[in-house]
Amino acid sequence: MAAWLFAAASPALARRRPADPGPARAALTRLFGPRARQIELTLQPSPQAGSRPWYAAESHGGTLSVRGDSPVALVRGAYAALRDAGYAHVSWEGDRIALPARLPDAATGRVESPFAHRAYLNTCAFGYTTPWWDWPRWSREIDWMAVHGIDMPLAMEGQEYVWRALWREAGLTEPELADYFSGPAFTPWQRMGNLEGYRAPLAAAWIDKKRDLQRLILTRMRELGMSPILPAFGGYVPKAFALKHPKARIYRMRAGAGFHETYWLDPGDALFAHLAGRFLALYTGTYGAGTHYLADSFNEMTPPIADDGSDAGAPSTTPRPPRPPPRPSIRSSRPSVSRPTARRSTTPSPRPGPTPCG
Repeated sequence: MAAWLFAAASPALARRRPADPGPARAALTRLFGPRARQIELTLQPSPQAGSRPWYAAESHGGTLSVRGDSPVALVRGAYAALRDAGYAHVSWEGDRIALPARLPDAATGRVESPFAHRAYLNTCAFGYTTPWWDWPRWSREIDWMAVHGIDMPLAMEGQEYVWRALWREAGLTEPELADYFSGPAFTPWQRMGNLEGYRAPLAAAWIDKKRDLQRLILTRMRELGMSPILPAFGGYVPKAFALKHPKARIYRMRAGAGFHETYWLDPGDALFAHLAGRFLALYTGTYGAGTHYLADSFNEMTPPIADDGSDAGAPSTTPRPPRPPPRPSIRSSRPSVSRPTARRSTTPSPRPGPTPCG
């Protein structure tokens, strides 16, 4: 899988560290019940950039006190103290919460993470696992993230709302949009350019519900001091867009796994920077600014490069015949590229879905 993960360079997009332990207390109360309100929480952000994330928990006189440099650190520290004493366990399979009438005296000391961030989820989880999650399910998952110290989760929900706005702005009609978006369980592979229009159309109501859900998700993550990874433009454009821009440097990617071809815009084309900027502007206007963004361009795909490893150049206006399947070797054959034509490939027969993420 080829993916780009990059941080926003503008200071205006810098993440502000929360100064309120309230979101941490709310998470602990959701997980452990009203008694969690008795836990003393002290937020002490590290004064220097690059400092190791940390927490320290101490139980004295029956009261648990936790200090940490972020809301996630506070939740993690409280959970670690209770878990290590055998009073709490939070997992995907279920929870065991058995808080005693009085906590025994104990102390964790200062616990530091060697990692500046702890990432979670991959792009395919948003097709395999989360398409039908509602807000209570996502709220539970975010609390699970916090108790396990995760502060950089992927947040890929709701982006079809922005893609739809972008392609409408680019001149696509509603019928063309209906043919473009794949069904709910296949959105990750649509976004990564593996397929287009599979199990279409994607219901407009589903797109709007995901927008509302993503706003709740990002609000909760940011309250807890997380830095969610947001989507970015990786170059894939609808076939209808490619047909409207015959002079653009757009590659017709090789079809695979029973799906028809997709179309990738070369980053060297001026349209790439324009679309990438507009996507980011529309996304920020809908969900707010981020600090880290992810773009997948060649998920289990061969990039459009020549056999010698150089840029294949502008696609030919005449489609080239497909090459025979490569023989088993260290070096596989490269895809042929051509301009999109008005005629779509034969619609594939129903299949279980795209290949898993690598």
